[in-house]
Amino acid sequence: MQHGPMGVALVATCSALLGLAPVQAEPTLFPTSAPAALTETQRSGPLAVTAWQNGFVVVHTDGDLILVQPYDRGGRLAGEPIVVGDAAAGSVGGVAAAKTQAAGIVVAWTVVGDAGERTLLARRLLSAADDDDPIVIASEGVGSDSIAATGTSDTDFAVLWAAPGDAALRVRAMFADGLGATHTVERSRASLLGDIDIAAAGPDKVVVEWSYSYVEGFEDICFEVTGYATEYRLIDPSTGATESLGHEGGGLESRAGAFGIATARLGPERFVVAWTDGFYCCDCYPWGPFRPQWRVFDGVGAQQGPRVDLQSDDSQYEDEMGGLAADGRLGGGFVVAWANATEYGGPWRAQLLSADGDGIPDSAVIRVAPGTSEYQRIRSVAALEDDFMVVWRGIESGLQRRTFRRAPGPPCGDPDGNGSVHASDALRVLEAGTGARYCAPVACDVDGSGAVNASDALRTLRAAVGQPVELSCPLDED
Repeated sequence: MQHGPMGVALVATCSALLGLAPVQAEPTLFPTSAPAALTETQRSGPLAVTAWQNGFVVVHTDGDLILVQPYDRGGRLAGEPIVVGDAAAGSVGGVAAAKTQAAGIVVAWTVVGDAGERTLLARRLLSAADDDDPIVIASEGVGSDSIAATGTSDTDFAVLWAAPGDAALRVRAMFADGLGATHTVERSRASLLGDIDIAAAGPDKVVVEWSYSYVEGFEDICFEVTGYATEYRLIDPSTGATESLGHEGGGLESRAGAFGIATARLGPERFVVAWTDGFYCCDCYPWGPFRPQWRVFDGVGAQQGPRVDLQSDDSQYEDEMGGLAADGRLGGGFVVAWANATEYGGPWRAQLLSADGDGIPDSAVIRVAPGTSEYQRIRSVAALEDDFMVVWRGIESGLQRRTFRRAPGPPCGDPDGNGSVHASDALRVLEAGTGARYCAPVACDVDGSGAVNASDALRTLRAAVGQPVELSCPLDED
């Protein structure tokens, strides 16, 4: 790409200078890429997202093969897809993926036969060159394509699935010396199973979470009254020993878990369980407010920090939700993503928030994408240290991805998010101004003009070398 005289001079100057201007403020989330559509094969079937090596992967299927597509931290394609398995004589029903506690990932998937029978398989990948064969986790007793997986150590993992008839869940672990036994998790009441999730809870335990609904009675206006709830338990996958940690909702008007659940490992012996919540009344309006809630526990099931409810003054009319996802980040905290509609039918807002290891929010809520009238549903969020990838579906725009970063303070003039304004940041601003790379206005439009150009790079450079200059970026890219 060609630069004008001013651009050439700035590139040379930015590369030579090392000054900095310290920034001290609350952590901030900001986008590091623009929203981008997933590839056609990724958009056509089930998928999962997780962090791997120095970036992210989207696990998906083209109908015959299970593929792992790498991306870098900024959401750019980083190589060809890796084939991890195939559907043999059937079709791929569902996929799940999770990072191990070292540098690997585990991928699980179901294969549906001609008669509707399902086989659950998994494969562990420590590198792209691994050639291990897929492992058969269950060849019978797989009731649906709803599956979940988690890494429990550097090499071990566990897989969760629903038994036929929604009567129970089953969990099985893969250890270094081979497959462990399959353990059944009996559910507390007969009900229609919703979402399921699993996460490592310590060196020898996992947490299992699920949502469910049930018909409680009848009313003249509503005919059928359906209640929703979510439940979570601590399980030792080597012995099957189970401990109940609690449940949420369960009343006639409860919608606990109705729009999504999520659980994530936060550290060696800490995890979070999250669920969507709100109330529904068939003959009253507005409903809700629907919003995320969560609790953090340690490895023995003791709650850490308060129960967090994201209801706020401006959330009282949030009528609908579209999914929920969470993942542990650097430092023992986590990020959580969800979508809300401010009124029935829209407009929709996909959102992202960071919290610390006790579950206390430590950043402002930001939008994953500009607000839209189309229905949005969060599919997944993956964390790699303080970089994140969010995948969501728009009912018209389809599956999209975007990456974000958690910075120590406001990112204005600090597009690499390290908390200080350097000459290298000015170079990034210049590259954004010439179209060579993406940079969010909240980080690169330092003069607040509505456009990123060479003058923003010059202003950032002056701040980097300690000159008195005001950096004033827009607060919201919308």
